[in-house]
Amino acid sequence: MELKPLFSHLRYEFLRPNHSFPVIVNARVNGLQIEKLLGVLQRHRGVICYSIENIKGTSLSLCMHGILLDNEYRPSRQPQYHLNPNMQEVV
Repeated sequence: MELKPLFSHLRYEFLRPNHSFPVIVNARVNGLQIEKLLGVLQRHRGVICYSIENIKGTSLSLCMHGILLDNEYRPSRQPQYHLNPNMQEVV
């Protein structure tokens, strides 16, 4: 598993000794607090989801959407437009 670099105030801790199940914690959390946190997370590991597929009882059709088009139309992608600074305040 490839882990992304974190900001200096965060660090990775792992629920398993072989560096699996990474958890992001504050870098200032001390050893006793980390042990307690990891203990709670290990006891309740079944409720932690790392992807949409891991969420039990949730249909993927609720998490995804699609835009249905008629056969004679093709999808197109338009560039992002910059907003006038005066309008940014309104939006």
